[in-house]
Amino acid sequence: MKWYERHVDAGLTRWSLGELSAPESSRLLRHAHACTRCGTRYDKWARAHRVFESGGTDTPTSMELEALTAAGLEAALTAAAPPDAAPS
Repeated sequence: MKWYERHVDAGLTRWSLGELSAPESSRLLRHAHACTRCGTRYDKWARAHRVFESGGTDTPTSMELEALTAAGLEAALTAAAPPDAAPS
């Protein structure tokens, strides 16, 4: 995923394989939460991987858990926060 790409759907494969750095993953997640187009694609991608790995759509995959562990909970919370949220 290049920093100048507007949409992150091209980086979804690399994200699911754990190939993105923590800042890149944070950017991808933040964009996916804010962009309807990419958010829909991210949801479909994540649910498909979850079904193949665990049989359910709500159980995070081992790659998702590993990415959250590597990036840290703070990075995940930062990615989920609106861009204009004041730091606490």
